[in-house]
Amino acid sequence: MTFTRAIETLFNHLSTWRTQDVRESGIELSLRAYSPSDLAGMDHNARWKRLCNEGSHDLQDLKFEKSYLRLVAANENASSQQELLPELSIVTKLELQNTRHFWPATACLIASKLPRLVSIDFCLWDSEKKDLPLRLRARSGFIKGIPSLPPSARQFTLSYGYSPPSLETYSPPNIIPAGEDDALSTSLRIFSQQLTSLYLSSLVVASEFFWPLDSDLTPGNAPHWPNLTSLRIEYCAVTPYGEWLFERDPDDEIESDSDRSWDVSEFMSEPQLRAREDWATDHFRVIPNARLMNDFYLAAGHAAAKMPRLKEMALVAINPDREHTLAFTVADTLASLTIRSKPIFKLEANVLDVWKEAARERTGAELAVHFLLPDMFEEWLNK
Repeated sequence: MTFTRAIETLFNHLSTWRTQDVRESGIELSLRAYSPSDLAGMDHNARWKRLCNEGSHDLQDLKFEKSYLRLVAANENASSQQELLPELSIVTKLELQNTRHFWPATACLIASKLPRLVSIDFCLWDSEKKDLPLRLRARSGFIKGIPSLPPSARQFTLSYGYSPPSLETYSPPNIIPAGEDDALSTSLRIFSQQLTSLYLSSLVVASEFFWPLDSDLTPGNAPHWPNLTSLRIEYCAVTPYGEWLFERDPDDEIESDSDRSWDVSEFMSEPQLRAREDWATDHFRVIPNARLMNDFYLAAGHAAAKMPRLKEMALVAINPDREHTLAFTVADTLASLTIRSKPIFKLEANVLDVWKEAARERTGAELAVHFLLPDMFEEWLNK
């Protein structure tokens, strides 16, 4: 309740400010929460002393590992939570920083009370590896909250922190119910159609973000991004369906993993233990999965054709050992598609045809296509 009272007090105070009391462009509201005992709340000397004593497994911080900041009404029904906060028309930019984790539904509720909001920057958490039901509840709340984000929003930045298994012999969890599509990707797709710029990072995303699955696509629900000019997605190398987007290089020698999976439980207490998949590191997935990546890029190509003002799109795989990036740019009558990857990754013919058609619709000219190694990409940029 302490967090709820603090936010209520802040919003009630700001509600007394008149629109004419602030600049015409509105004000920025940046929220960052921590307790005095948190590392983030200490001065440099105190923080350094505790780190030296506790190391990276600080029990005082770890005790909040599964703790989220939530707005809680005395009566926890939906209408009571909506009535917790007054609307603030003076705020046009909102930033939520991830010192303590904001419950995603609470982040959306705060934003929904800002009817003139133009810019949203959320830093949220999606890496509950030791409590999958908690992760699923947080994602479900986020999915339900996204439609409440203000229709005035034009710029959206979301870091939805997830870290794939460090031991890549482990499979990521399948977090999508059987027979369903990824509702979070779908919700973000629907919301993104009101935006002019979008930056997503550290999240697990599916191709449904760009385009509905064939079984869901009708003439009435085909996506359209009339004003989007900039799109950048830095996505995790896994899908929400429990698949890796990258595979082992068949030419690599497979080493024994006995030295990578040693048992650390005897050296740490339960709160200090990471999930088993992170007890050691073995990064060997460096070759793009051709089927999954082509499906992803096919959906992105369909989307690009429905973005009439798009100037740049960058899709960046977060892969510890190899670069893999798609860049699509449009300037006047020139459209360019570049994929840099090691080894070189070429799109399947039907996927490339979709991108070529998107370029022709935008420019009336043919698409310039480049499939490059990372070092070749740098040389090409510098020409």
